[in-house]
Amino acid sequence: MEQQTVPPKARELIADGDLDLALSVLRRHSFTLADAVETLRDEAGLRYGDALQQIWAHPDWHEESVRARAVLDSFWSAFEQVAVISDDGTTWVVDPDAQ
Repeated sequence: MEQQTVPPKARELIADGDLDLALSVLRRHSFTLADAVETLRDEAGLRYGDALQQIWAHPDWHEESVRARAVLDSFWSAFEQVAVISDDGTTWVVDPDAQ
């Protein structure tokens, strides 16, 4: 899936450091959450976590953020049931059906 083209106004706002207005522009252009994250990464140099935090805090993205958080919560809940993370950070995935 190809990332949407960033509207010139959003690109200009990001360059000026006005991420809130830029996110409003992206929302009005029907950007997906994934495309907005990639845009903030590419245009503003943010890391994934920082881009998500910026989007989740923005009122125009509230509905999409709630859905994304629900998916992440479900993923982590399932992951915790099958994963063991050791003290050195190594992750071991355990098959819950294994005997």
